[in-house]
Amino acid sequence: MVLRRMCAMVTASALALVACAEAPPAPKVPAWTAWDNENRWCSGNIDACVKRCEDEDAARNAAQHQTRWWGALDTSPEAPPPERPTCDMLLVYRVEGNQPYADWRKAHGLKTLDEERAGWIQEYWAQLSRACTRGETHACAAAEKLDARLHPEKALQARVKAAADEVNAALSSSFCGRELCGGNRTVAGVLLPFQQVQANALKTEQQVAEYEKAASDVLQKIADYNAARQADADRLAKMKDEQGPIEQAKADCGAHSIDYCKTKCAGSGALYCFAYGLGLWHSQPPKLTEARAAMQTACDAGSPSGCYAMHQIDADVQQAAQDADNWWSPVESSADEIANANYASDLTLRVSPTLHNQRAVERARLVVQELIRGKYCPAKKEFIKRQGQSEFQRRAADHCANHAPTAGGVGGTSVTLTTQCRASFAIACP
Repeated sequence: MVLRRMCAMVTASALALVACAEAPPAPKVPAWTAWDNENRWCSGNIDACVKRCEDEDAARNAAQHQTRWWGALDTSPEAPPPERPTCDMLLVYRVEGNQPYADWRKAHGLKTLDEERAGWIQEYWAQLSRACTRGETHACAAAEKLDARLHPEKALQARVKAAADEVNAALSSSFCGRELCGGNRTVAGVLLPFQQVQANALKTEQQVAEYEKAASDVLQKIADYNAARQADADRLAKMKDEQGPIEQAKADCGAHSIDYCKTKCAGSGALYCFAYGLGLWHSQPPKLTEARAAMQTACDAGSPSGCYAMHQIDADVQQAAQDADNWWSPVESSADEIANANYASDLTLRVSPTLHNQRAVERARLVVQELIRGKYCPAKKEFIKRQGQSEFQRRAADHCANHAPTAGGVGGTSVTLTTQCRASFAIACP
């Protein structure tokens, strides 16, 4: 049907147009069953093949001449012009690049197909189209190749459509396309449906190649999205399957002790490790490091619930670290403030112990006492309550050793207040 529509584009003789327009559609089963034999003979006897084509042309011309001059005196129906199977085969050779025929043309100084004029290609396309309508599949393939030469934009448009269709098919079969998305929803950041540009918008090979690359990138995004969703679905299904055994392990641990659960984890695998880790995670205060180690053991033993809980504990560990830093910050800042104030008072009395300065230092000492009561001690108590005395001591020692405050000394020197820092953290709070 495509070839019959294209006949109207051919600018050949009137007889060629009539023959093309009136030709029946190509049968599904090729009619020219002798093609392979003819092809083998012709490929090995190019000179004889060309001579036979010349004879076919002569017969066709003679038939047309007779019809033109004597057709008015002949009352019988007009016979169709003689077929030219050998000439048609040579046309196929020209299009598909038969090497023996190419060598023959080169030896006779003839031009290649690419060197011929476009009109010549159109005329040959019409002849091959007529051969195709008779069922000669090789002629059909050659005609399609010539059509691509005549109308390269069709191939570009077909590639654009194929790329868009492939993306939209992938979108429609994705998790989002099947379950969640519709209208202008997106999958992995890709608009559904994937937009196909206007056919005349992409006119060059480079533009189409870039469009195909973009489509390929979209397909990869969809594939990654689907793989992640499938992994989530598989994990949730496995977690659901092990909920019953996990509840049994939790009940067994609850009927005994945390040490019993720890021992069972070491000897019985994933489910008891999950139950043990869960107990540590939910203890007061949470023992996150130990809980994560237990969940890691459960995960390594094949428990998806253990793997999921391990990542949740990681998030809690990060949050706990952030919270600890937030609780420590007012302790550290007030301790540094106390260290600086005490150093300034001591330096003043050492350099200029006048009565005026002594009274100023007394007032400064009162300010420090108020700082201790109003800021330092409440912050210190809150931190120790949440993080423990050992963590307080660890952080205090690290701060004074590596990040102690500094102040200006005599003669403009800079003094690190390590001693004052340690004294500030050693202040007892009621």
